[in-house]
Amino acid sequence: MRSNRWLLGGTVLALVTAGTAFAGPTEKLQAQGPQAPQVKTVTPPTSGAVNLTGGPDAFGYTFIDSSEAGGPAAGAFVDISATGTPVLLGDDADQQVPIGFNFGFYNGSFSQVFIVSNGHLSFGGGSAGAFTNECPIDGTASMDMIAPYWDDLDPGDDGALAYHETFANCPLFPPGSTATQCAIFQWEEYDFFPGDGVAGGTAGTFQTILYDDGRILHQYQAGSPGLDGASATIAISNDGGANSLTYGCDSGGQVAAGDAILYELGNVGDLVITKTGDVSDTGPTVYTLDVVNNGPDDQTGVVVTDVLPVEMDYVSNSCGGSEAGGTFTWNIGALANGASASCNLTLNLNTGTCVGVSNTATVTGDNADPSGNSSSTASNGAGGNAVADPSFEDGTPNGFWAEASTNFGTPVCDVGSCGTGTGTGPRTGAFWTWFGGIAAFEEGSMTQSVLINPGSTTLTFWLELIVCDSASDYMEVTIDGTQVFLIDGSDPSCGTLGYHQEVADISGFDDGGMHTLAFHSEIFGNNGGGTNFFLDDVEIPSAPVCVAGGPQIPIIEIPTTSPMGLIALALLLGGVAIFRSRKRQTT
Repeated sequence: MRSNRWLLGGTVLALVTAGTAFAGPTEKLQAQGPQAPQVKTVTPPTSGAVNLTGGPDAFGYTFIDSSEAGGPAAGAFVDISATGTPVLLGDDADQQVPIGFNFGFYNGSFSQVFIVSNGHLSFGGGSAGAFTNECPIDGTASMDMIAPYWDDLDPGDDGALAYHETFANCPLFPPGSTATQCAIFQWEEYDFFPGDGVAGGTAGTFQTILYDDGRILHQYQAGSPGLDGASATIAISNDGGANSLTYGCDSGGQVAAGDAILYELGNVGDLVITKTGDVSDTGPTVYTLDVVNNGPDDQTGVVVTDVLPVEMDYVSNSCGGSEAGGTFTWNIGALANGASASCNLTLNLNTGTCVGVSNTATVTGDNADPSGNSSSTASNGAGGNAVADPSFEDGTPNGFWAEASTNFGTPVCDVGSCGTGTGTGPRTGAFWTWFGGIAAFEEGSMTQSVLINPGSTTLTFWLELIVCDSASDYMEVTIDGTQVFLIDGSDPSCGTLGYHQEVADISGFDDGGMHTLAFHSEIFGNNGGGTNFFLDDVEIPSAPVCVAGGPQIPIIEIPTTSPMGLIALALLLGGVAIFRSRKRQTT
């Protein structure tokens, strides 16, 4: 990832960040103005419950500590201060270091991690400024983080270090571990802020061990009386919401020297559902629902739920499911690791003409299930988006957009790598595209090949221009090299905080073929600064597409589960028999 981008209304400054990072010659410039001083606060101690065991969270993580039967051993601290690689961190600083293997954490797999002086690890970028811990975890600062002791800590002016070391054969394994390798990250004799300059540390020494089977072990060294947790958060989090699990926060006595806390995944059956099918405007539409359990454990109580679109009427299914009140339910039951199940769901379009239909099916189970692939949507175009990764959430390198930048390698940014340049940052999600931001020539582009179906005549996107330097700075949009939109540094929206939507007419390109969509910008730095074009949420709304099918299937619903239903069925069949008999007699 790149160093922070800064924005300065005309003058490039050399800025020293917290820790040992320095602004390079191609870093973004930040708009100059009065800066509010960073005021440190220490969360006041409060009483709160600390669970010896807990979870699972929505993903399946649980925890157990060394005072609970079956928990990790107490007093087993593995001191790496004499063998590990030292990391010198300043106050509110971080440094990215290697793990030594791919470590699975929630939906991600990571080979590197940021070690942060405020007592936590971060996978989603440095979190040096997050000195005020969240209690409880609510997502305002935390994302992809492991916090053995998140507090306002300070290595102090006594040369306290952090350490990291990877072991091909780990010296310590927690109960139930199937691991071989591990990586240890140790905060050695840290102070609470501010540091007192005396060796020993007012907080103490603690560590986190990451295992190659996904387990996480926190340990607190004997002789660390300051580590009671009165103003600290001990937790893991992926999103600060459902995918997070807190051991304790701001609770005096939650940990003591020699304690250990083990985080691990319970039974996890990764259920994946796919829904496919073409909407027909002349006959029945058949959707195929496929469910597979990618494990590693078996799943029980597997249920597929599909809220049918109002444009479709239920006809039948091939898997013994049921429909009631516009909702189709398929009870699969147990699904072993690696097992799969399939169902055909037949519906009729009730509009009489081709319209856009979007239909989502969701699968759930009793055991933990990573939520990233537990739903699937089939759409025939309307309301869909011809642009892949429209808000650049694939990050960089991006698998959907071709990226180019003279000075930065890519225009794609997140706050951790670029800052916000006094602007909003991303409009949605974690990433956005930032054109410009340097007092020198900068050319950038984002390009993608898109399928533009008939009827898709509009391109929309969101822009923010919080800093503008010159009318010669511009951003254009082209399709197959033809300009369909242009904006420059003299636009009336310059200096306005917040995104506004732009609309471009792309009629004439909606021929059902592939076309090259390009966002392209040049910044010249004519007045000693540079214009910033923030881009996010690109969309080419898709027109509906329907296919020809067989004859419409009339829906005759006869209740056959009651005596009256059986009588009605018998009368119907008898009437058919009489009709056929009379027809034969008249021929």
